[in-house]
Amino acid sequence: MPLLLKNKYPEEVEWSIWLKTESNDALFDSVPKGFTADLKPEDWTGLPGKLGERLAARAALSQLFDHSSGAKWQMYKCSNGKPHLIASEQIKISISHSYDLAAAIKAPVDCGIDIQAVQDKIFRIQSKFATHKEIGSNPSAAHLHVLWGAKEAMYKAFGKRGLDFKADMYLEPFEYQPNGGATLGVLTQEETTLYFEIQYLAIRNQMLVWALQKN
Repeated sequence: MPLLLKNKYPEEVEWSIWLKTESNDALFDSVPKGFTADLKPEDWTGLPGKLGERLAARAALSQLFDHSSGAKWQMYKCSNGKPHLIASEQIKISISHSYDLAAAIKAPVDCGIDIQAVQDKIFRIQSKFATHKEIGSNPSAAHLHVLWGAKEAMYKAFGKRGLDFKADMYLEPFEYQPNGGATLGVLTQEETTLYFEIQYLAIRNQMLVWALQKN
């Protein structure tokens, strides 16, 4: 059961990272069924690697809940694709997966999490999702992945389609820290303006970023 990392913050915020080493069948058997009930038939007939990533994300999520009390937690996705817990709307959740790593977060506020492999190809698309002010001068690939991951996380927290990553979301300029760091994010759509605490951590050549909506 390769739970790679698990961390808890104040106000009942908790996240985990799962390193997938098991077969899909073994992973499916080990995850409480309430966390795999949302998987569709096409998930099982598609690419095995993608199915494994989805299962690993649900394994990471299951690690954030106490199953010893007999509570039957169950995840579902709404029409916009945002995951929720049945009968527990007070607990907000988000999941993400990338190759052999998967991540999950739970919080008492709207939240989003993103994990992605750090790759140089992000330099080719940086102007599509970030402004010159956000990018700064001579950013590293890791810095750009924080920008992208933060906007993915805010998008997931917001839970509605139609956001423009460059026009509707903004990150306060920050200096990238190899050991992890934080900044602030703003999401604006029509008359809605939301503020987010953004944190990030580099792990195994991947970038983990999570966003927590500020009250």
